[in-house]
Amino acid sequence: MMCRLVMLTMILVGAGICKEVVAQQIPLYSQYLYNRLLYNPAETGTGDRTVAHFIYRKQWQNFQGGPETRLLSVNGGFPNKRLGLGGYIFSDYTGEVVKRIGGKLTYAYHLPLGDEQTLSLGIGAGVVDHSIDREKVRIEDPTDEVITGQLDVGTAVDATVGLRYRWKGLKLGVSVPQVVESDLRYVNNREDANYQLARHYTGYGSYEFQFGSDDNWGLEPLVMMRTTEDFQYQLDGNLIATYDDFVWLSAGYRWDYAATFSAGVKVHDLIKVGYSYDLAVNELKDFSGGSHEVMLGVVFGGGQKQEDEDKKFKELNERLDTISKRNDSLRGSLKESKDSLMDTKMELAQKTAEIDSLKKDIGNFEKSRKEEGKDVQDAKRTLTVDRENLSFVTGDIKKNYYLVVSSNRVEKWARMYHKKLQKQGYESGVVYNKKRDWYYVFITKVQDMEGGLQELYKLREQNKFKDAWIHIIK
Repeated sequence: MMCRLVMLTMILVGAGICKEVVAQQIPLYSQYLYNRLLYNPAETGTGDRTVAHFIYRKQWQNFQGGPETRLLSVNGGFPNKRLGLGGYIFSDYTGEVVKRIGGKLTYAYHLPLGDEQTLSLGIGAGVVDHSIDREKVRIEDPTDEVITGQLDVGTAVDATVGLRYRWKGLKLGVSVPQVVESDLRYVNNREDANYQLARHYTGYGSYEFQFGSDDNWGLEPLVMMRTTEDFQYQLDGNLIATYDDFVWLSAGYRWDYAATFSAGVKVHDLIKVGYSYDLAVNELKDFSGGSHEVMLGVVFGGGQKQEDEDKKFKELNERLDTISKRNDSLRGSLKESKDSLMDTKMELAQKTAEIDSLKKDIGNFEKSRKEEGKDVQDAKRTLTVDRENLSFVTGDIKKNYYLVVSSNRVEKWARMYHKKLQKQGYESGVVYNKKRDWYYVFITKVQDMEGGLQELYKLREQNKFKDAWIHIIK
């Protein structure tokens, strides 16, 4: 029975079902900061190029047989920047007894939401293989049934789903590794030892601040939480500093486990290297010797030439954006000028129509005055009219003598001329001769014939109303 407990402990340590190493049923990394695809498939293809990463991690340096992890990942985006495709393979060893090997293909779809926003959906699917080499287990009772045999192997399907949201420098992500909770079964001749992949949950958020004359400095705080359904959690906090995509430094704290320090540099246009060190802060701090992790990154289809082209493309886009904004401003000003010109054109058309109408009225007026000539006395310019034949239009007809300056067949024209005289300051009025069917426009009323003639001569001397006459009402 003792050996069974030892065997079970080995499996649990390898799987990581304890609070201190909860995340190690999924391999633990410190440089996931630069390769977040490891925990979230929605990160696939979010960069500008295809990138491969190799990571080697040695955990608990002073423990013989401490966990070792190796990983190779590749991912890239399609030219339309909507799709990402990638994958990775890994091996995770706990001593020489428990070994875990697996791999996944990952796929992501990136949906633009406008205003520099993107929502990404990702899925990863693959297999994981667990094996226990019983021959290398140190035992007290070689006849124990649990360790009879030499090698047990269990294989299961593994899948991860994830979401990622980006807005400018903000990045938020959630994922569910081992979502299907597949069963592994180690079989010997007497009994089964069952082991299940536990569903995990990860969530992280970061915001990258850029500053400097060319925005070549960056500072990005990042927080990540991993947990299982029974809330065996692990919380990370990190601060990442970068300069011109050439060198980076980070410092972080993994809750109740270790402080982490990372550094990296671009050693070639296409190659980056990084290193991280975990300094234990829990009860293992005096024994573990820390954990080491190295990373090698290789970029495909890039290099300095590509960077120069990207920079030139970015500059052209910025210039195009500036020109577009200027054009929009000019287009707005042009539209305002066009609208103003249209208003002026419409006003001019109205004035032209008014002038044409006035010319027509003047022509009709002159024509009516010529027709009227036969009814006007050339000597004294007088006309006698019976009061009963007159009717009021505007003004009054209480007096007997009126100085008439116009006569017309059309009431409209008579009224128009009457209004014009009023604007000029004359005491004007209009009467209608029912018998003759004429409208007469007068400008003054006089007491007698003599006064009317004096007023008439005065107007003629001033070159005003040369065709005026006196209207005598009986």
